Amino acid sequence: EHDILGFQRYDDVPGWEIPGRYFDYVRSGDARGLEAVVEHNRLDVLSLAAVTAVALRVVDGGADEARAPYESLALGRFYENAGLFDEATACYRRVAEDGATMARSCHPWVRNEGLRRLAFRLHRDHRHGEAAETWERLLALGVNEGCELEACEALAIFHEHRSRNLDRAFAYASRAFERQKEPAARAALRHRLDRIERKMERAAMRAGGPRLSDAGEIEAQSV
Repeated sequence: EHDILGFQRYDDVPGWEIPGRYFDYVRSGDARGLEAVVEHNRLDVLSLAAVTAVALRVVDGGADEARAPYESLALGRFYENAGLFDEATACYRRVAEDGATMARSCHPWVRNEGLRRLAFRLHRDHRHGEAAETWERLLALGVNEGCELEACEALAIFHEHRSRNLDRAFAYASRAFERQKEPAARAALRHRLDRIERKMERAAMRAGGPRLSDAGEIEAQSV
């Protein structure tokens, strides 16, 4: 209420006190204690109407109406749940932009979640190169282990099937494998690593270079 409307209540009865005032009235029949409760409820109704009007303006105006990264993120999630995917993408882009320019005031979780959701939306829109750049930006910023796994797996898939950079695909898959604890997911990553390694072996043979098995085990490059 204060943050959105700039409205400050004075001499307002605290919400926790209202039930006690009501029961005092029931016991005594003296309604004087309810005057402040009625005023409190009147302000609640007016405040709700005003906040609703602000929310409708923001939803109608889109990303440009959001005043802070956390508002852009919340608005993007609202749009995404409503199936308004272009609007959601615009909001997540706004989080990414504001997270970079307002680093001190933007909470890292808000920035990272905006980038994460942007990467998924770009992938679903078949903008795979932009999605990969977004995942790489996330990794460069430093993220929790769950997000790191998502990013590494997405980048391993991108570089194996899109950019055809098998060295980078192997490196990202290896990084994900090292951090993955769930057995089924580890098995899937092991399968991916074996497949990428076979592709690298065939590529080396076509190029007339040494067989990878002769050169020793491939180590993941730093990414």
